[in-house]
Amino acid sequence: MRPIETDVSIRENNISFMYATYNNDTDEIYGTCDSGIFIFNCRTREVSIIDIFPENERDYTIMSISLWAGEFWLATSNGLVRFDPVTAERKIYKQADGLPSDIVYSVLGAGDELWLATHSGLCQFDYVNEKMTTYYREHGLSHNEFNRWSSCRLDNGYLLFGGINGVIGFHPREFSFPNKRLGHLNLLNFSKYDQKEDQLVAVVNNPY
Repeated sequence: MRPIETDVSIRENNISFMYATYNNDTDEIYGTCDSGIFIFNCRTREVSIIDIFPENERDYTIMSISLWAGEFWLATSNGLVRFDPVTAERKIYKQADGLPSDIVYSVLGAGDELWLATHSGLCQFDYVNEKMTTYYREHGLSHNEFNRWSSCRLDNGYLLFGGINGVIGFHPREFSFPNKRLGHLNLLNFSKYDQKEDQLVAVVNNPY
């Protein structure tokens, strides 16, 4: 973490404020900047920057910042970024790691899991074991595509995620979906065209 002087202009520090969020537990505001996270401590009025991206890796648009379990989690246009502010270790999760999309709009924590609203589904991420499960419309969601800057955690623990077809809300402890078994398609009969006879031939009692 690198402190910056409050009399230095925001422009000189490349602080874009495309996204900013308030953390009630730490009494801090987290905003975006070109190199990572801009932090304003509301109690001490101190300002600092956490450098996460070097100059040659700034193709990440940060769309959500969450401090959970002592680590920063950044939902970006190029995957989910995990950053430990103590060790400065960084890890980036992408589709190759199980994400349904590299475009992650928002991230909210709940217990030992994170919930990620992406461009293609709602992802439940067990960050301890690094296992991901994704839910889609066929699981009961009203949409697969979510929106940026459209998520929040209510005081009762419910999580809300906005998407292209409304808002999805649930409590992580109560989250479930019907365990629907996929049926098998049995082809009983069909007709095929006999080119030689120039007619349709019915095929019945098909074993397939």
